[in-house]
Amino acid sequence: MLLRHIQTFIWKYDKYFADVVALIPASLHRYSSRLGRMTLPSIWAIALCVVNVIILVGGYQNLAILGFIVVACIPIATVMKLLFRRSRPKTIYAQNMKIKSYSFPSSHAYSATIAGGYLSLVCLALLPHPLGIIVSALLALFIVTIGLSRVHVGAHYPTDVTGAWIFGATVLYFVTQISIP
Repeated sequence: MLLRHIQTFIWKYDKYFADVVALIPASLHRYSSRLGRMTLPSIWAIALCVVNVIILVGGYQNLAILGFIVVACIPIATVMKLLFRRSRPKTIYAQNMKIKSYSFPSSHAYSATIAGGYLSLVCLALLPHPLGIIVSALLALFIVTIGLSRVHVGAHYPTDVTGAWIFGATVLYFVTQISIP
């Protein structure tokens, strides 16, 4: 009985959120698709490795080590997909994807959350005020945009993205609690 209520809630949430995302003009579909190609988890991992080397050379070893731990956490979303095995939406985009994988959680939204969140923390720590706040706000907007784009193109259900945001933020929280001597 409880499972049925949860499934109903998820279905209603997905429908409502998808209806809201459907308000995004169709003319932006190609940009959403391009954004998806530019923000693959592997791209985030490479970008973070470059940033972490720069941070390391700059003398912030502990921050760089945390950054490399974040990179190591990026594949966790793939493991989660194998555990949940949720099918993708029945959309043309999802059916034409070259790499077939499960839907929950969205790897793009998870990677953006964990990597973008880490970069935001770096900016707040290393950039002067208010520049760090401005860059962090732009990163937050970028994370939201990536998630919305995954629903907009039809690659994911809204709960795939929302779950990825929550999961990514949780993993990032625990990573930042690590004390490095």
